[in-house]
Amino acid sequence: MSKPKSPIRLPLFVAFCLIAVAFTAARSQQAATIYPTAPPKDLQAAADDNNVFAIDLYGRLASHSGNLLFSPYSISSALAMAYAGAQGQTATQMAQAMHFSLHDEQLHAAIGALSGQLMTEASDGGKTLYQLSVADAVWTQQGLPYNPDFLRVLQKDYASELHQPDFVHSYQQARTDINRWVAQNTADKIPNLLPNGSVDATTRMILVNAIYFKGDWATPFEKERTSDQPFHLDGQNSVSTPLMFENVSCPASESDDLQIVELPYNGDKLSMVILLPRSVDGMGALEKQLTAKNIDQWTSQLADQSVNVHLPKFKMGCSFELADTLKSMGMRDAFNYPAADFTGMTTAERLHISAVVHQALIDVNEEGTEAAAATGIDMVAGAAMRQRLMDFRADHPFIFLIRQQSTGAILFAGRVVNPKAPGA
Repeated sequence: MSKPKSPIRLPLFVAFCLIAVAFTAARSQQAATIYPTAPPKDLQAAADDNNVFAIDLYGRLASHSGNLLFSPYSISSALAMAYAGAQGQTATQMAQAMHFSLHDEQLHAAIGALSGQLMTEASDGGKTLYQLSVADAVWTQQGLPYNPDFLRVLQKDYASELHQPDFVHSYQQARTDINRWVAQNTADKIPNLLPNGSVDATTRMILVNAIYFKGDWATPFEKERTSDQPFHLDGQNSVSTPLMFENVSCPASESDDLQIVELPYNGDKLSMVILLPRSVDGMGALEKQLTAKNIDQWTSQLADQSVNVHLPKFKMGCSFELADTLKSMGMRDAFNYPAADFTGMTTAERLHISAVVHQALIDVNEEGTEAAAATGIDMVAGAAMRQRLMDFRADHPFIFLIRQQSTGAILFAGRVVNPKAPGA
């Protein structure tokens, strides 16, 4: 798995994307945060654009072997904040690489409104269904004149916190403060995003997006049903891993080559979609077919049914330095001095992006801190026209997506190749 190069120097301007997802610890909701509103069609367009970017980025990161995890929503949101200050060819390249289809004013309001909707949906009538927080912040060099329109967009549309450290004379203190903010907004899961030596006196701005999620399954897995079983890495090799089991009524579908289940979290607002190739060696073929259009088509065919779900418990953490990947997606000028045009931020200095760092964590298990139960009884008249019980056995490599059900927006994406791999 690609790791950020160390140390990472951030001369002039850097957009940081980071994300932590965990099912342990807790974080209070940002109840006082005010996000903009946007028409439903703009929200859907922002979600669709995010998903096209998500699968495009997945295809590039998938060339690395092993497990994979990232948050396209976090990366897209952080780069959108940088895009708010881009001009000319730099802005054109960024919009194309990010698949932005909305005009700038609509785009930023839609992204902010989508974040607001995600957090609003986390509660119902004052009852917490799951925990989801999205936080944005920008650290700008004190005394350097920034375009007030740029800062206004960050604060109005992204509810971004504004900090003004003195990178020139106190960059170590600034690094400490940023790491503390990151830890606070990721339930202490990422306590040291910026290692010693990563920030210096030439740093002028750091943008950060953090997203934290904690959700219980709508139908939890009973611990007593979890047992160590083989997870087939390929046609010849396997590892023993805890495999959870539960009979779940959920959206599902299957074909000759692929099985899909959608496991909802408590509240039925977010869900995990699992794409399981029939063949133990089918991951390569599945990834070749993985497009946003195909995912829309596959998930549109899901229908509620009774499914015996076998799913491994897994933990993983991934880190990326995404500059080269984003350049390969067409975002070239943003990283090149003096070609980069971020004069929408400031004209006092010529700024460019030096690094885009992304970190992600996930822990999937049977537990929830609290769960509600509901029972549905489907009574049919006539002879035995019972639906065939689907058996979904994820005991070999699979892809997973955590997404919002109303828009389909993909918050997290990844694959499990080996649930027992180091770091998993």
